[in-house]
Amino acid sequence: MGLFVGELKADGYQPSLLFRLLRPEISGNAINGLGEARRRRPTPVYHRLDHRHPWSWVQLTFYLPQALFRRAQAAVIRRSIALDKSGLEPIAAARQEDSPEGWSARVKEAALADPSVDVVGIARVDPMWVFDRDEVSEPWIIVLGCAMQFDELKRNLDGEYDEANTEVLRTYVRGQEAAFRLANWIRGQGWYADCHKGFVGAPVSMIPAAIAAGLGELGKHGSLINRRYGPCFRLGYVLTDLPLVADRPDALAVDDFCASCRLCTRECPPQAIFETKQRVRGAEKWYVDFDRCVPYFNDTFGCNICIKVCPYSRPGVSESLVQKMLRRRDAA
Repeated sequence: MGLFVGELKADGYQPSLLFRLLRPEISGNAINGLGEARRRRPTPVYHRLDHRHPWSWVQLTFYLPQALFRRAQAAVIRRSIALDKSGLEPIAAARQEDSPEGWSARVKEAALADPSVDVVGIARVDPMWVFDRDEVSEPWIIVLGCAMQFDELKRNLDGEYDEANTEVLRTYVRGQEAAFRLANWIRGQGWYADCHKGFVGAPVSMIPAAIAAGLGELGKHGSLINRRYGPCFRLGYVLTDLPLVADRPDALAVDDFCASCRLCTRECPPQAIFETKQRVRGAEKWYVDFDRCVPYFNDTFGCNICIKVCPYSRPGVSESLVQKMLRRRDAA
């Protein structure tokens, strides 16, 4: 077994010696609330710049090599940090007025006019989405979806991890930049807006917000599945006090498909994907074993094999597959 990289063996993936040395006593699954019957706010477990966090040293083995030794990823990370430090524009002194319906239409028009944004939805903020170390006072969240290039992403299956992960990071930054632009547009109307500012430290758990905003349903692999793009997209968001109207969750019958499909569970090298839903912080949901996923995720600088093999990811497939599953559900 290598010091920095784990090994794939006949009996499954074996984490690296470095991971075993740095692995904290508390399980990431326990922090996430796996098996808990009581509903509560999520606790940060990864993607936090906090040396006191029990998984911070393991997280460092993911970010540090990218920032120092991988040119493409390092450039994207620097771009994200520079954008964060640039800050938002001042709020205009003259506040514009419109109805919630009018603002919602205008916000979506402004968002979709951005070439980085492919889908957008609106939800009223649920405090249960906010990490328990953070506070959010804004009542509305605008969720932006940015599609990834599947041809770039699937290079991971050929062992080209740097190229595939660069596409993931690029898409996250596109969402970050679009969120800044939309937040500044809202601030230009005289209303408060803040936005998702980078890879780490986001105060809101984005997937439940995106589900409520109508961007998709949760798949067995733990990623959101969108009607058009499947799981092959990434999220950004804007928080605002602009009066808006919430969208409805989209019905895609994803559960019906995932219950019988085994592609992601079979292809996952560390065998981290549960075959059935798990109880997590009081809710029954698809869940990925954090402790098994993270060492391989770090080894491959992002992995995403489960997304690549998902039938919904293939270009042009998701919409027809959604329609097929909805017809089957209606006929049952």
